[in-house]
Amino acid sequence: MKKYFIALLMILYPLQSYAGGEAMFGLTFGMTVDEVRSLIPSIVLNNSDDIISVYNVTNSNEIPRHLSIIEKYSLVFVDDKLLKIGAYGVEINNDSYGIEGKSIFKKIYYGLNEKYGKPSLERQTFGNKIWNKSDEFYQCLAYDGCGNWFSVYEVKGKAIILTLNGLSRGKGFIILTVESVPEWSDALKIKNKNKDIKDKNAL
Repeated sequence: MKKYFIALLMILYPLQSYAGGEAMFGLTFGMTVDEVRSLIPSIVLNNSDDIISVYNVTNSNEIPRHLSIIEKYSLVFVDDKLLKIGAYGVEINNDSYGIEGKSIFKKIYYGLNEKYGKPSLERQTFGNKIWNKSDEFYQCLAYDGCGNWFSVYEVKGKAIILTLNGLSRGKGFIILTVESVPEWSDALKIKNKNKDIKDKNAL
């Protein structure tokens, strides 16, 4: 999926930052699970792996500053500190040409530009491989190397990634991700190091 590829791009864009800065949606990086639960009682643990725990929000209306087009939120904690938020838009249907998806993307895009300035990296390409007809927009976005529709914002203390993703013909969805920088990438390095140690000890 394109979302994993886009997330990896952020490793190439390190920033100077501080822990505990403003995240998004009325939440703050560095909040503990209990602190977040006091604001959002409906969070439930989805999975936990080493130092990273992922919680889902089962009632989006509890988000302090809920974005209307977002259907699901995931909150990622490292050692009980909030370091990443993923917001997933409602599924877009019957939109073969991508008109609705592009419109939603632009609405969020211009809102981010107004608050954070122009993106440091963006790409809106379509039809590079296989799926190149105008009504194959989402098939293209879902196919590796065919197309990308994203914007990346570098802001002090955080990285913001907005993507339009394809599922199948006429179907897609928006993902808006915000990560604490450099804490999130540092956490991934620690997790990978711990994994390597466990693998070595298993031999």
